[in-house]
Amino acid sequence: MSDLIRQLWQIDAESDWTAEEVQAGDGGLRHLERYLADLLNLLRGHCTQVTHAYVAISGIECGSFKPVAAVGRKLEDIQATPTIGEDTLIGTFLNDSKPVHLISEPTRYPNFRGDQAIHEKLLIKLKAHGEFYGFISLDSAGVGVFTDVILREIEDSRPILSRIIAEAVFSMRLRQLGARFDYGGSEDQLRGLYKESVDRTARVFAADGAVLRIFDPDFQLLVAEASCGSVDSSLLTDRAPGEGICGRVFANKEHWWAFAAGEGSETTKLPGVNIPPEENRRLRDLGIQSYIIMRLMSDLRSSETPANLGTLSFFHRRPHSFSWNEIGLFRSFCRRVADTIALHQTNTDLETIAEKLRLQSMRLTQVEIVALLAHDLGHKAFEACNNVDRYIELCRKTMNSTREIHSHQHLEVYAENALAATLTVQRSLQQIRSLSQGEIADSDKEGEFDLPSVIDQVEETMSGALKRNKIAIEKKLTGQLRLRGHKAVLAQVFFNLVINSIDAIRSRRTSRPSTIHIHAHEERQGNAGRAIIQLWDEGPGIHRQKFPNPHEIFEIGKTTKASGTGVGLPVSRSLLGRYFSGSLTLEDPTTARFRVVIPMR
Repeated sequence: MSDLIRQLWQIDAESDWTAEEVQAGDGGLRHLERYLADLLNLLRGHCTQVTHAYVAISGIECGSFKPVAAVGRKLEDIQATPTIGEDTLIGTFLNDSKPVHLISEPTRYPNFRGDQAIHEKLLIKLKAHGEFYGFISLDSAGVGVFTDVILREIEDSRPILSRIIAEAVFSMRLRQLGARFDYGGSEDQLRGLYKESVDRTARVFAADGAVLRIFDPDFQLLVAEASCGSVDSSLLTDRAPGEGICGRVFANKEHWWAFAAGEGSETTKLPGVNIPPEENRRLRDLGIQSYIIMRLMSDLRSSETPANLGTLSFFHRRPHSFSWNEIGLFRSFCRRVADTIALHQTNTDLETIAEKLRLQSMRLTQVEIVALLAHDLGHKAFEACNNVDRYIELCRKTMNSTREIHSHQHLEVYAENALAATLTVQRSLQQIRSLSQGEIADSDKEGEFDLPSVIDQVEETMSGALKRNKIAIEKKLTGQLRLRGHKAVLAQVFFNLVINSIDAIRSRRTSRPSTIHIHAHEERQGNAGRAIIQLWDEGPGIHRQKFPNPHEIFEIGKTTKASGTGVGLPVSRSLLGRYFSGSLTLEDPTTARFRVVIPMR
């Protein structure tokens, strides 16, 4: 083993990572550049009279070098192409079959001159696994520097050098293609994913261009959603050559890809979609010599039949031999891109479903509130009828009996009570009508409110029924009982609980005063808190003969009232759970003590 080969093996592209390189987040580019610099220093140390050293691989350049008769420093700019009138020096070599070439005839290349009259340039082609990776250029200031011994040593070490480079490039590609997408799921970010996919493809595979196409089911076309590099605009239009060839790959059920290596390529024929020669000629007319097209397939949409989403492709404007490593990496990357796109589409579908469920939930809540209002309306209508009957009876007594003498002011009080009760019924009817039409007042929409204000609202609304039945509300509210949600929903829940208590107390048929107890306090656990509300009355409790299991009162249709509907408690529990993530439970059947728990946000 020669000294050069031994030294080459001592440079390990996978070792000696610095902390800055690990944290750079550039897919290993910085480390690969440092590795190439070490490689050039090794070659310069082996050939001490080398004045300039340069390496260009997979779109990365390292060293000091000015290509002869080339427009710029990019690799594609120094290729010999039919469009250039005079082939460049390096371009001629890269299209030649010689792996190592020594140039020492300045008269043949008039541009190959510097401060001194004669130079030597040694060019080493890097090719492994059937794929061309780039080249190394070594310059000397005089003739005879690269002796036969050095040339033979370079020739012998070139396969090992090429394989080392291939492994380093593979590692870099693997890291870059495996890097996370900066993707958040919105439509704009999906466009960013398309753009990032083609940019990363062209950069990692040192391609001249890349195109991503997504299938549009409405128009049955593959639409070019993103492209980068020197892509002819005619390739991106509908029914263009690119769309036609990609369409063949997209529709093929047997193979994932199609590729063309270009004339003069040494790529072995690989199984893929067969593209007619005339279509490849149309691409060559546009300057595309070699390309590879992959179908975007994902199992995320269906485990049985993978979703066929589109195609991703890249191309070179020169013949290129595709290695199995290159094809395998690109296929894995295409699968990852497809999975990300499918995940976005799935998220979009789920968001649509969630929105429909939200609207259905709102409608269901409106139905539930209407049911509670209708349940409550019977009580209000009964109250209104009692007030009107009492007013009419007093008026009849005043008109027909000389002993019943009442002033107009005395009768006016009963008239106002009857009118107020009638207006309450009217407001309830209007509220039911608004909810049935999908209208929600601004005051009923979600916001912050105090729990005591809800209890006060219920007490004020029920003041007439409470006073007539000699019922008082005893309140004990402590802590910062600040809630967020739909105040009207919570008010309706407590309104229903208070009505149930009034009915329970009235069922005892006693005229002695009674009390409804409402106690509430705040519980804290770290940063989280919740409001605990207990409500009970002095009625007979839950009827044990009708309800051997008292908790059945939360089932729809179960009620202790002769004229009850059995919807109040189950609907109240449902509203608390849906709108406040709260709960309603029966804590003590004997006193009918209910417990309401509401998280405080």
